[in-house]
Amino acid sequence: MKNSIARLGMLSALAIVLGIAESFMSPLIPIAGVKLGVSNIVVMFAFFFCGFWSAMGIAAVKSLFALVGRGAVAFVLSACGGIAALVVIALLTYLAKDAISLLMKSVAGGIAHNFVQLIVIRLLYNMDLLAYYAPILLISGIISGTATAYIYKAAESRLRRLL
Repeated sequence: MKNSIARLGMLSALAIVLGIAESFMSPLIPIAGVKLGVSNIVVMFAFFFCGFWSAMGIAAVKSLFALVGRGAVAFVLSACGGIAALVVIALLTYLAKDAISLLMKSVAGGIAHNFVQLIVIRLLYNMDLLAYYAPILLISGIISGTATAYIYKAAESRLRRLL
């Protein structure tokens, strides 16, 4: 898929809209800081069809929107988690080619996203939550990564037609 500013702008806008929609669903999840991560579907799509740097750009736009909408801490958490997830998915894709399924890449990305955010919180606030929160984030990374992979597969053809 040829990259263009218009395509990447549309994908960025879609990621932002999905992130906003997801923020309205947050009260449905009773665990602080846990979200499904539906906007990451757009970043994964961009990675697989537009390339690593295009996906990184969309992740950056999502993070900048978090800065504007929710503040500096949200920006740092979004940027670090998004970069970690994308790097893990890219490494698994480039190193293992087709030996690792989309589901496993997505789950690994979700787990990386959560744990990097936990490390950043530790650095920002000097709070040692790792022992307490790690099992919750591991489970939520597995659940969100699985959901993201299945929603991605369901939406992939529609996203291709859109672009």
